[in-house]
Amino acid sequence: MALGLPLLLLWPWPLRPSHLPSHPLGEGTNHAWMFWRAFQDGPVVNWPEGIAIPLMDPVNLPVAVFGLQGVVYFNLVLAFAGAWALARALKATEAGACAAGVAAMSAPVLLGLVDMGLSEALPIGWLGLHAAALVRWGDTGRHRWWLASGLCLAAFALSGWYHALFGLVVEGPLAAWVLWRSRRPLGVLAQGAIALALVLPRALTHDSSLWAERFIHASPHPPEFRPHWRELPVFGTDLANLVLPALERVEPSKAVYLGLVALGLALLGRRRGLLLFALPLWILALGHHLSVAGEVLAPMPAKFIPIDGLSHWHRAAGPAAIFLAVAAGFGAERLPRWWLAPLLLVADSLLFSQTAFPRQLTDPSPPAIYEHVDGVLLELPFDNRRVDFGEEIPRRSNLYQLSHGQPVAENHEGPDALLQRPSIRALDAACFDGALPDVLDLDGLDQVLVVEAHCYEAEAVVDALTVRLGEPTRAEGGWLFGIPDQ
Repeated sequence: MALGLPLLLLWPWPLRPSHLPSHPLGEGTNHAWMFWRAFQDGPVVNWPEGIAIPLMDPVNLPVAVFGLQGVVYFNLVLAFAGAWALARALKATEAGACAAGVAAMSAPVLLGLVDMGLSEALPIGWLGLHAAALVRWGDTGRHRWWLASGLCLAAFALSGWYHALFGLVVEGPLAAWVLWRSRRPLGVLAQGAIALALVLPRALTHDSSLWAERFIHASPHPPEFRPHWRELPVFGTDLANLVLPALERVEPSKAVYLGLVALGLALLGRRRGLLLFALPLWILALGHHLSVAGEVLAPMPAKFIPIDGLSHWHRAAGPAAIFLAVAAGFGAERLPRWWLAPLLLVADSLLFSQTAFPRQLTDPSPPAIYEHVDGVLLELPFDNRRVDFGEEIPRRSNLYQLSHGQPVAENHEGPDALLQRPSIRALDAACFDGALPDVLDLDGLDQVLVVEAHCYEAEAVVDALTVRLGEPTRAEGGWLFGIPDQ
């Protein structure tokens, strides 16, 4: 079940495994490219300088050899494994543990994060494995369990700065509970030290200034009413979104729906206390201000956490899903037919979450003209011309680079080295006004691609470039010019 259920949850991805299992307008293209780039040598963007972009979620790198597809599939299975392991550590039956795994894997918030393509938010299963190992240490006193607990906690924290913070929030009460049950402080302290030793070097060397200009800061004066409370959870989601089923779909998804089936099973079971570990995460998911159906009522704890770069507080509902799932697994044990629980959990998630099902996939296949790319590429117009929140796939130059594998002049994380030249910027402008510069300074480039769909004055630009560079290669998607040796 753990290996087969993702094929249903990601449908129709099994029919098109080369596609990315994330929405075309989400962040999947960026994360797929980041993994690809991690395996390349030398600069592949911002030619010739390159740019040092740290991988946000290094814990996913081993499975990223199979692309974003492998990362998504692995983390769905990992969520199942984490919930199953914690349920078994707490003495659930095989049936209850299986139901817990299904609840975690099919959690609406997790499937919403898949739709958005946020790979760093997917590894919630490590938190379940950490908690399971910590409980096992408390029960048995075997040293292998505190070692496993520390390694899994480090893995969870190394999936991104959001999870590092959420892990700290959960670890305090979780460690205190295990200490209260077992009176074995040495292993609890040792596993924390292991995690700290593995995470601290990255934390000390992490430079968030690369994204500083893109950080969103909350207004000190929130509105009295949030008109888009159902769709835009920046700085926290609305309380109603946690419990309100949805018939509408939001694309790409920002779902935080807990699932009424999961909640009902959790309250029915004998481990309702596990919800106390989820509670602080749900409070953080509400963000800076409590709002109910759009009505802003009161400030919340997240408002007072002085960390830049944390604006998507709704992601805290992801790790919380592990504890809800395990509590639901214990509830499933009380059903006359336990197998009804997995069926109802999956149905609730697919039918009443904001995430579209069947899924919209992202086709990474470029137009045919990219088959002829061979060398450092300049694309006209610059891909950054895309309108924010438009209907076009973001970061097309990165997405298509997965196929052609050649360096490109543009990057999306800062100023572009070659693209600062006045003549190249004039070439970009020519796609919209048709006026080419008198002098072309293309030193350092091998090819120029005029993208047919986005160069509004393509005919004028192509004619002028043909006079200066010679006949282009013409194929679906545009015109590709070779640059003669200077």
